[in-house]
Amino acid sequence: MYIIQKRLKLTGSWWTVEKANDMLALRILRVNNDWEAYWVNQEHQPRGQHRLDSYSTSQT
Repeated sequence: MYIIQKRLKLTGSWWTVEKANDMLALRILRVNNDWEAYWVNQEHQPRGQHRLDSYSTSQT
C-alpha cells in the first residue's frame, strides 16, 4: 500500500479533492527534495496567498 493511500484512508478521516491534492503536492515536494525551496518561496507571499498549485520546481 502506498503512503498516500494509507494517509487518505485513515479511519475517521475524510478529504475534499482540494485538500487531498494539497496533501499530495506537499508529499511530492518532499520526495523531490523541493521542500526547503517551496517554503523559502512562501515566505515572500502575502498572508493567505500560499498555493501549492502555483509553485514551480523550476524556480531558483
